Amino acid sequence: MRAQWAGQSFIWQIYPQAEDVHLLKFDAFLTRFEAGLADEPARAQRAFWYAWNAGDPDGAASAWAAYRARITVLAAHGQAWARTLSRQTDLATALVRFCESHL
Repeated sequence: MRAQWAGQSFIWQIYPQAEDVHLLKFDAFLTRFEAGLADEPARAQRAFWYAWNAGDPDGAASAWAAYRARITVLAAHGQAWARTLSRQTDLATALVRFCESHL
């Protein structure tokens, strides 16, 4: 997602998959993404994102106020997340290193 790399706020609209596998991926991503984030902003984000992705307009509307109230903290966290991503080795380099170490 480009917004992550740009350090911009975003809401992930995940594609539904059979047997709700997408919810496992969604939860795993949120767990990683929210690492280091205070409990209240993390809960607000999770509640809003889940309601949004469930297609629950009433749930999303009620979760929006808490999410919006923490948007400054969430935006700062998104920028920190982008810096974390930028420090990772790119996939091609990591693959080359892996192959070299196994030759």
